[in-house]
Amino acid sequence: GSGKSAFASRHLPAEAIISSDQLRARMGRDEADQDVNDAVFEDLRRRVDDRLGAALLTVVDATNTDWMRRSEL
Repeated sequence: GSGKSAFASRHLPAEAIISSDQLRARMGRDEADQDVNDAVFEDLRRRVDDRLGAALLTVVDATNTDWMRRSEL
């Protein structure tokens, strides 16, 4: 990658970063497990909504190569 995740982890508080890879690793076999994507992005959207609703700094760390997933954010 280009270092976006590393940049975010160095410069932002960990609680502000919502990572699809980390969620995937928790919910599936590992961070590359695409079988859990629907559940991962549902959880990601909920976390983003909760944090933004509380006016908290929020960064989504995801490749977002799928335009449908991007549009949901």
